[in-house]
Amino acid sequence: MSIHILIYGFSLDSVSDALIKAHNREVAVQVVFDVREIEDYNEYQKLKTAGVKVRNDANSKDMHDKVMIVDGIIVATGSFNWSDRAENYNNENLIVINSTYIARIY
Repeated sequence: MSIHILIYGFSLDSVSDALIKAHNREVAVQVVFDVREIEDYNEYQKLKTAGVKVRNDANSKDMHDKVMIVDGIIVATGSFNWSDRAENYNNENLIVINSTYIARIY
């Protein structure tokens, strides 16, 4: 079981709490954040402190991705920023794709 995430940054406690629970159940959780988004309001430090494998992207440009790949088959992607603002105020989109082929591409 695995969860791989490429994310510009996120601030939803509900997402980080779920990732930590998965990690504690021995799901391989790995998260890559944009280097400029490792700040106090972000979930990076919380995940790192809990033992989740996190790292920052070393690219000199913004890594503006929002992708989650679960078990190499489910891909969640779109404009949806994992934040309270996105969840409650913005017009955002999220698509969930069930495809090992698409998961491999990502």
